[in-house]
Amino acid sequence: MNIPETLMTALKGIKEVDSTGNGLDSGDVLVYVGKADIVLDMPDLYIGTDKRYETKVLQALLNLNGYTLEIDGIYGTKTRNSVSDFQTRKNVNVNYKGTVGHKTWKKLLRED
Repeated sequence: MNIPETLMTALKGIKEVDSTGNGLDSGDVLVYVGKADIVLDMPDLYIGTDKRYETKVLQALLNLNGYTLEIDGIYGTKTRNSVSDFQTRKNVNVNYKGTVGHKTWKKLLRED
């Protein structure tokens, strides 16, 4: 798989683990991407969140979808507006536009 540099930069803390999850530490984020459905354990993100690493991943994924965010880990107005636009364009049905939950993470990681 050819992973774009912007995503690799955001994922620089990624670890290789086996199928049982051996090698994970407390607080690690685990994402399986393959032929099966995506199994996702990512936190909800919203304006003002303090989850900088996860916000960097979000920003990199949004940039892969045509946005031009600075990958700084700050969930500010620009990130929120990009998320809201992405949710509208991709028909992600959420209760609060501009916030990221399971549905938005899943859509960001799929090639639908």
